[in-house]
Amino acid sequence: MIEKAKSLIEDFNQQGWKTPNLYERLFEFIGNAEATFTFCRLFLTNFEKGATIFNDSLSYIEKAQFSELIVHSLNILKHQANENAEAVIEYASLQFPELLHQYLALIFELKANESAFYAEYPWRNLSAEQIKPFVLKMKSHTTSLSDKQRLYRCLIETRDLDTLNFAYQFAFEH
Repeated sequence: MIEKAKSLIEDFNQQGWKTPNLYERLFEFIGNAEATFTFCRLFLTNFEKGATIFNDSLSYIEKAQFSELIVHSLNILKHQANENAEAVIEYASLQFPELLHQYLALIFELKANESAFYAEYPWRNLSAEQIKPFVLKMKSHTTSLSDKQRLYRCLIETRDLDTLNFAYQFAFEH
């Protein structure tokens, strides 16, 4: 099955959307977690522009594999813009937001999905302990106004009552 995934990537690389039986070929291996992960990893590595076929395949990735895709995506985003890497962050924020929590400072710095309505979704379900560094950053005089505004939206997305109260009070005072 992994060979089918690799073959589909090669053909898509050469022929794009004109690849014969594109989705039929994807469905041949989509039930195999390792083959689907291989397809996603290779797609992420080989293509910068977003594609529906990649987004569709993300729904079939297991949690442990998603962790690996997140790390790979963030490494890509450190060096270049990549719609597929941002899609991994987007999908993870919906399916497994807790997998993103250890990378939130980097996600914030990289401004992943910054212009999307779901840009702050990675902060969902963040624990009170994990929220503290972002509260401190928001209180800091060295943090720019635009970063404070972004942090405010991120903190609201945590849905933590104490954090919501802090954000309300901070906005009221500033």
